[in-house]
Amino acid sequence: MARVQSVSLTPRSRWRTLLDRAAPSRALLLIIIVVALVALGQVVEDLLDTPTLEMLSQARETLRTVTIPRWAVIGLTLYMLLMLRLILRTATYTLREIRTAVRIDDAAFEAVQQRMTRVHWTTEAGLGVLALLFVVALLFPPPFLHAPIPIVDHPQMPNGETFLPTAPPLALIVLTAYWLVGWTALSLLFNAVRLGKALGDLTRLPLTINIFDTDNLVPLGRMALVLSLAPAGVFVILLIGLGIPTTPLAWFTFLLASLASILALVLPLRGVHQQMETAKNAAARELNLELAKIQSELL
Repeated sequence: MARVQSVSLTPRSRWRTLLDRAAPSRALLLIIIVVALVALGQVVEDLLDTPTLEMLSQARETLRTVTIPRWAVIGLTLYMLLMLRLILRTATYTLREIRTAVRIDDAAFEAVQQRMTRVHWTTEAGLGVLALLFVVALLFPPPFLHAPIPIVDHPQMPNGETFLPTAPPLALIVLTAYWLVGWTALSLLFNAVRLGKALGDLTRLPLTINIFDTDNLVPLGRMALVLSLAPAGVFVILLIGLGIPTTPLAWFTFLLASLASILALVLPLRGVHQQMETAKNAAARELNLELAKIQSELL
């Protein structure tokens, strides 16, 4: 009988295996914690302007101006976290399904895979620091900008504005909530742009294309569709929560995001469309030659 050799894992390999298995649970826990902290920040803001918790109110005068915008922030944060996880998982599945259609060696494909599925922790830390600096510069008192809290213009407050609370614990909660919202938005934007660029480079690699059966290229289209849904969903939630843009800057931002959503769907697939066009022309020439040969034999 042949002896079966047992393969022992190194301690580093065991830890990596355990971390990979625990990744879905860690991601779910992170989503719950972030959404809970953002919700807590909205509750603190709600209690700053009036003693009652208007987030749970169904009164007509507060439903549109207070209740819906606050819940929109929470829903937007949840959507961005779920979409961030979706585009990263879709990238992994796309690479797995498209491998047989990409005519490059394993080493080159491994480099593409690392580029699309791995983000260095320093990049995530840099996005977090950038979001924190922006929130601090925007909301802190002088010498900072000391801008009002941006979500709700409460009709019962002077000029409708609510500022950062002076009590340190409450201020920390509000800052943490907006920092998490900003970090989530920057992470989603960065990963959408990064994956869109990587997908565009992937579609320009040599592909195996059968113009009569293109099912092996469907994962590329699915990846582009998911990337285009990221900005589109964000602005749909903002439109529902904050209403139609009323200023030129708001309209410019809305139109720019709409254009970005369309470009995220179209631009990454230009490479595969060009290769399909080339394959279609080559097949048409071959068919024409075959038809010409048959015609000459018949005549």
